[in-house]
Amino acid sequence: EDFGVWSPDGSRVALERTRGTRGGCEILVSAVDRPEIEKRLAAAEAGSLLPTDWSPDGRFLLFTQYPSATSVKGGDVWVAPVEGDRQPFPFVKTADSERGGWFSPDGRWVLFISDKSGVEQGYVRPFPGPGSARLVANDEAYWGWWRTPSEVLLVRPDEWVVAVPLSTSGGRVSL
Repeated sequence: EDFGVWSPDGSRVALERTRGTRGGCEILVSAVDRPEIEKRLAAAEAGSLLPTDWSPDGRFLLFTQYPSATSVKGGDVWVAPVEGDRQPFPFVKTADSERGGWFSPDGRWVLFISDKSGVEQGYVRPFPGPGSARLVANDEAYWGWWRTPSEVLLVRPDEWVVAVPLSTSGGRVSL
């Protein structure tokens, strides 16, 4: 198992499990006090699935699906409902390469990384949608997260962290 992501209340953890010689992988959720009881949220016959964040209410899990277990290119950001039918659905799925996926503190926005401009940069999009993605900084970035409801942090390739203030009032993102 890899890439553990704790639920907001700390009672569950989501993990990627590689299926060994059979190939593929899956995302499992286990209760911390009953780790032997697992719930499968997503599975892929090839590639890899990387859980990245839970919604603040614990109802959704964001993850990146990569077509190859050895590459971070060609990824897409998906959403797995934790309860109900638990059918994963694409959140950002394009011909470009996307990854990450981090909920804003209120759960209404998702920050992700995309190379749609030719370099990897941070974008914000409303959750669950509809709405288009908005570039939040011209800096190249490979990872990020929300620091506060009005600030995201982006990790640049040189490992510097850039703080980007933004406003999400009125259902729109403005810098």
